[in-house]
Amino acid sequence: FFLRIQPNHVYINQSGIEFGMIYSKIAQKLHIPFSLWMHNPEYYRNIVNGGLVRKLFSMMRDFLADALLVNKKVNIIAVSEFTKNKLIKRGFVPKQIKVINNLLPTFDYELCDQILIDQLEEIAQKSKIVATVGRIQYSDKGQDQIIEAAKIILQQDPKIHFIFFGDGPDANDLKEKIKNEDLNENFLFLEWVPDAHLYFKFCDLVLVPSRFETLSLVGIEAISQDVKIVASDIPALCYVHEYNRFKL
Repeated sequence: FFLRIQPNHVYINQSGIEFGMIYSKIAQKLHIPFSLWMHNPEYYRNIVNGGLVRKLFSMMRDFLADALLVNKKVNIIAVSEFTKNKLIKRGFVPKQIKVINNLLPTFDYELCDQILIDQLEEIAQKSKIVATVGRIQYSDKGQDQIIEAAKIILQQDPKIHFIFFGDGPDANDLKEKIKNEDLNENFLFLEWVPDAHLYFKFCDLVLVPSRFETLSLVGIEAISQDVKIVASDIPALCYVHEYNRFKL
């Protein structure tokens, strides 16, 4: 493909590091300038409860990636200063790295689903709405922490409604935990909703309980719509606060 179209420059998305390394190596061999977009300086999904085999596999991927990319003539695009600093610690040269923050989508409220709007407005008339958005996966996104927090908060205000925009491998387990705690009436799962950020204006609070992020678009989207957020004390979210002077 590269030989056929003869590009002047190749932009490579690193979301799948295996393909990122392969394409990078091809571009290098063909002497084609390329840029590699980095959003995860660890290269692999954060592993909290992963087994030894998975961790060894991740370390092997890191080693291969570093061998191909560190100290090479590779243009790196990092989504945050946090990501850049992590890459420098891994051995990348600062002049290799350019920080370009993720951009926010446009807020086109005409895209909203009127049925969902009516549902949220009905809930809002009776209670406060606390929302969270993203892939339901404890190791990265930390939604399991919300249940313990909800048990405490609902003792003070039993009318609060927690809404999950998203789905994922731990969704069924999360629903089961909520059922076991007898909290079904206070939780609503909407699965994947297109342009979920457009519905933040109906929410009183947005939760970002992530155990790992490189740059939280959910947090930025919420703040851009003047919705308060409660976020994990992790470097990426502190970066959003420090560099954008947002009130977390």
